[in-house]
Amino acid sequence: WKEVPYLKCPARPGAIAGAALRFESGARAIAILPGLSCVGKTGAPDVMRGEETQILGALRLRPELSKGRHVLCMPGTHVKWVVVENGAVVQFQTALSGELFELVRRHSVLARDSGDVDANSPAFAQGLEFARANEAADLLHLLFSTRSRVVTGQMPKADAASYLSGLVLGKDIGSARALRDLKSPVELICTPGLAALYARVLQAYDLTSAVIDGDEAA
Repeated sequence: WKEVPYLKCPARPGAIAGAALRFESGARAIAILPGLSCVGKTGAPDVMRGEETQILGALRLRPELSKGRHVLCMPGTHVKWVVVENGAVVQFQTALSGELFELVRRHSVLARDSGDVDANSPAFAQGLEFARANEAADLLHLLFSTRSRVVTGQMPKADAASYLSGLVLGKDIGSARALRDLKSPVELICTPGLAALYARVLQAYDLTSAVIDGDEAA
């Protein structure tokens, strides 16, 4: 086991490479990158480990991102909203969107018995619009609407997961916009499927996006 401490932001690509732990094992040259840490916009510490490789790849694939200020969004279990200024990672914020959705869907009464998520369904659009219309409310005060719409007959039980997904993603992007002063385009680093989903939600907030394939970036 080798431990590599987090590198504090702001961090340039050269600094990330320089902080890598390099050694040989079984006649193989190995380098372990440090991961990054920062103090987020909320004032709490934040960390990433692994996503920095995709950020470095994105800067290599798209050299224009090394000039000026850009916001990168890295969807997944733990969504990373990253600010890059003149090629340096200056700050980021993690949203627990993916993991929260799975936990609530699988282990709560809200959408446990619903069907699969359909991002093209009216229920997904309704959840997204409800999040957007209640931008001042936090997610905790909106989540139970997933259950109450089913109980009151306003929404079929099968649509609960789709509604919940739209609600969580809508609040993720709405909060990121408040924290990050988002301007178009938001650079999405992820799979094509996730990119299409996030692009649709960003569009609801009048934001455009550009896509960098996550595997290619890595």
